[in-house]
Amino acid sequence: MLGPALDDGPLPDALIDAVLAAGDPVQAGRLAANGPLLAAKPWLRDRLAATGYAEVARAALGMVRDGPRKWSLRARRDVLAAARGAGWSGREGVLTELLQSPAPSRLRAAVVCPLPGAARTALSKAGSALTRAEQLRALLTVHDHDGGRAALELLADSYGLHAEVKEVVREALADASALREAVKHAEGTGGLIEELNDDRLERREDHLGLRDQIDWTAIAAADRPFDEEATTLLITRPDLPDELRALWYRTRGVLVATHSARVDPSMLTLTPGGPRAAKAVAVLVRRGMDGRPHGGGRRLGRWHLPAAVQPRSLRLPGHPRRQVRALPRGSPPHPAPPPRR
Repeated sequence: MLGPALDDGPLPDALIDAVLAAGDPVQAGRLAANGPLLAAKPWLRDRLAATGYAEVARAALGMVRDGPRKWSLRARRDVLAAARGAGWSGREGVLTELLQSPAPSRLRAAVVCPLPGAARTALSKAGSALTRAEQLRALLTVHDHDGGRAALELLADSYGLHAEVKEVVREALADASALREAVKHAEGTGGLIEELNDDRLERREDHLGLRDQIDWTAIAAADRPFDEEATTLLITRPDLPDELRALWYRTRGVLVATHSARVDPSMLTLTPGGPRAAKAVAVLVRRGMDGRPHGGGRRLGRWHLPAAVQPRSLRLPGHPRRQVRALPRGSPPHPAPPPRR
């Protein structure tokens, strides 16, 4: 009787806790296929992924009819990294179906899977489409769970391996710590910069989502500027430092004003750069007036702004005598009159 109730719609936390505590893979799989529930409780994905159940993976990998869209790359990797129990192998096993796919976008999550043949197959079938970080992670998974040094030796000259990865494998045959260090670097900001600059890489946002922490100093010092898509992904991160946000606002004003995870009145003291600079100012004010997220949680009403940046005193870049007239309807009102005595 409980099964159908888990398939769709909201559920109380107490019931979710009870289902997961019961340890029934089928019921957990039903929760994993409940799109509205996952949308309302994002934390539930982590708990489901930690079960390692094949039925959860089936939903996470988009193998369930009428189920939710595929989970993020990070969430799919979490499920596969925890894989254990029944239902993974055999003719109808989840891993069997996954590894038969020719699509790198589906196979790339398997680089973390400790089950025999998983990371090795992902590497052989999708190798050239995998990032350097993914290739290195697959090799480390194989080393630790699927054959050790002997398996690495067989994979050392695999087709599609990046030249740098082949060099690391040769070093790792003598000392496995070389592979672990290479994985650590590639899965950090150094590898992220490489991935964000690869416009052939599908869904770069998924690869950004694999990083909990970013070295923003390294991002700012990157050898070449990021393209519009990569810059947009970075500025939507809530941990983007104000200093870097200001730097990019001076070169890509509209982009930063539109997509920044937060805006605040201090941005109105900056001169936006790039085409349609006046629009950047208008977008900032509109976001503030609409109450969209910004740093201090304050509205950008004129009564909150420093006197130096009152909207009527703002000037369009390149037009020193022209006051800002591009502000949207409903722009901040005049300052409140002084209190009556």
